Amino acid sequence: MAAIPLFASYAIASESISPIAFAIVHLGSGATTLALLVGRGRLHASMSRGTEVVRPLALFLHTLLFSTAFFFVGPARGAVVLLGSIQLTQLAVSVWRGPRPHALAWLGAGAIAGGMMVLNGSRPGPSILFGTAAMSIAGIAWVAYTCPDRDAKDSLATTANRHVVAAMLAIAVALGIAESFALSLFGVALAATSGAITSGLGCSGWNRVDPQLGLDRAWFAQVAVPTLTVLGAVTILGEPLLLPEAAAAAVVLGGAALASAARHGRAG
Repeated sequence: MAAIPLFASYAIASESISPIAFAIVHLGSGATTLALLVGRGRLHASMSRGTEVVRPLALFLHTLLFSTAFFFVGPARGAVVLLGSIQLTQLAVSVWRGPRPHALAWLGAGAIAGGMMVLNGSRPGPSILFGTAAMSIAGIAWVAYTCPDRDAKDSLATTANRHVVAAMLAIAVALGIAESFALSLFGVALAATSGAITSGLGCSGWNRVDPQLGLDRAWFAQVAVPTLTVLGAVTILGEPLLLPEAAAAAVVLGGAALASAARHGRAG
């Protein structure tokens, strides 16, 4: 999953593919991979039980917004903002639904908010602010997509179902803004690889591993992905990360670790 921001940022920043085109190819290749993995029978059975719109729409918005954000911010900054937004949104959902979050969750949320303020203030500008806002909303959309679904009888087939619907939504939007649909063979290859491997195979692998992972390791996985993204952006793509930005990113990641650990029961 850490490769998604790297693929998206490199493809979009190099203008090899437009954000909406990246979203379509990414979702389409992920949906195709998942459909092949679950098989026509399981996918048809999932769709026959009912195809919702809210979660696929949230998935589409997440993909489109984080693709758009990478046109304005680098993968390191984007991954940190996305993680912070997800953690803060999950905390808000916990407060709304109950029970009361652990004190460490509030401490982590404070660190995330403070770190994100410093991160955005370290290099102010309209483009940075727009990219940060888009990535923050992408985080909210991701929480909406991944919220627990106790009614899903076949989680992998349901995931494939939602990816198919999200891809169809992306295509429908693209038809209305055809002038923004720009791509190259290289950009398509990056987007397809991103969707097939990190979304298609990644979702399949996570469905198998997650029940065996346990709460004591799930919190670590959530924070490790953006950390690897930051390291990959700096070492592989050569993204500059100044000292204030690096410190702010470390504070956000640390706060996310606290919040996630508290939410998954390690703070008790």
